[in-house]
Amino acid sequence: MTKEKQFQQIYSLFFNKVYNFIFSRTNSQDDAEDIVQDTFIGIWKSMDKLDVSRNLGAWVFQIARNKLNDYLKSKYKVLERTTSQPTDNISEENLDDYTDDNREYLSKAHKEAMKMIEKLDDNYRKVLELRYIKGYKIKEVAQELKLTENNVKVIQNRAIKKLKELINL
Repeated sequence: MTKEKQFQQIYSLFFNKVYNFIFSRTNSQDDAEDIVQDTFIGIWKSMDKLDVSRNLGAWVFQIARNKLNDYLKSKYKVLERTTSQPTDNISEENLDDYTDDNREYLSKAHKEAMKMIEKLDDNYRKVLELRYIKGYKIKEVAQELKLTENNVKVIQNRAIKKLKELINL
């Protein structure tokens, strides 16, 4: 069977399943379509590595999960960079960097990140909000929450690990 025929079969078998999986994680049709497209491009590029004796669905969904993780990581990095910078650094000269599209995207990314953070336990959520949304330093978070700096670091690491688990569900 040719590579093209194999790909067509994979596409017809898994497109809807992959789309529904991605959409359930992003709640955005545009983002889901982009990630699904990247997934099938990844599948196409990896077709020569396909081992037909292995579980095809697991292989397809591993590629989809990787593409989703890449997308979410880039989304949260944008959010982290923009929310951790004080707004008084924005002057009229660099306001042009914040186009309406960028503002809309950042707003959407912020909402998605907040949905994920809201699913966390209170202590995890508080630490992440103070660190990454309000831009507090470890010492400031410790003072605010009446914890040691080491406790804050441990809670932050556990919260990030838990977020990763939620993203990979």
